[in-house]
Amino acid sequence: MFLLSSNNQLNTLNVYYALKQTGLPLTLDKHKSIENISMKFSNINKMIIAFKNYEDFISLPVNINQLSNCFHQLLLKYEHYLGPLKFNPMKEEIISGTKAVKLRKTHCLILIEAIKSEKNSISKDKLYKILWPRDLNVQMNKLDTHLTNVKNLLKEHFNFKFSFSSEKGNLIFYIN
Repeated sequence: MFLLSSNNQLNTLNVYYALKQTGLPLTLDKHKSIENISMKFSNINKMIIAFKNYEDFISLPVNINQLSNCFHQLLLKYEHYLGPLKFNPMKEEIISGTKAVKLRKTHCLILIEAIKSEKNSISKDKLYKILWPRDLNVQMNKLDTHLTNVKNLLKEHFNFKFSFSSEKGNLIFYIN
């Protein structure tokens, strides 16, 4: 969900494949991302990582644990605004003022996909496969139930209107 890019394509690939093994939500496809992480490799054995308003650096060479920890700490700072609400996908929570609500993994993934497809639609089949990739028997009512649960959760806890429409098997999310 976070696009990894840098000034050195080979290093980008190496870092991506190393970090992907640790389970961090990274991608090399700009169409599958919600935010960009930029890495800059310098000649002085240093890698600068820039992300939104945050920047960090790592001295090179680095082991996978140090690299993973640095990225993880940086990603924990990421927040996406849904109107007045702050959504932190890494912590799987929604925050408004002093109130924070922990989300289920499924609900978190729904919000991530809503953000990624904010200006476009997403097919219900595709969303179903993202949420439950191992299901052999597709049950669209299961998806509809979880969509309604997210909508009701945001309304109940924050009085926030999260709406969506479905037309010809495609979902359109309206956030704000």
